[in-house]
Amino acid sequence: MFNDFLHSCLALGRVPANDKFAKTDELTGSHSKIFSLLNTLFEDNEFEAAEHYRRKDLLVYFSLSQFEKIKPYIHLPEQLQCGVKAFFGNYITATEIARELLDSISNTELIIENGLKAHEILPASVLFDNHSLIFHKDFIKLLPSATTCLCRLWQSVIW
Repeated sequence: MFNDFLHSCLALGRVPANDKFAKTDELTGSHSKIFSLLNTLFEDNEFEAAEHYRRKDLLVYFSLSQFEKIKPYIHLPEQLQCGVKAFFGNYITATEIARELLDSISNTELIIENGLKAHEILPASVLFDNHSLIFHKDFIKLLPSATTCLCRLWQSVIW
């Protein structure tokens, strides 16, 4: 049961709301208190990494959704609403940060800098003449948010 709770926390990158965990009635106390107690079981930055990647995923999602008609907050899936509240506080803040991220991909110096950094940190990548970076699609989560957004936007990664 606690193992399921920990896996749920890692999958969401946050502590699930008290009414959003299937086995809530089997747990005693609030999810935050239980998480604080169980947090010592995580590997060195395992939860922080999950939190970072989930926040980044949401930013990329909201950045790319700027090209569509903006959905009102109440029409977002409930899991997205919980993520917005947990990571950004509110929907307006999330969309503002997403717009800033989208604007940042027009900065060519930032793109080059992020590409060079990505080449250094990716387990396997090929950099051609400091302008073309090739990597496996499984490593896209390791890229900076702006580069991930750019890849998704330009579909530069072979799916």
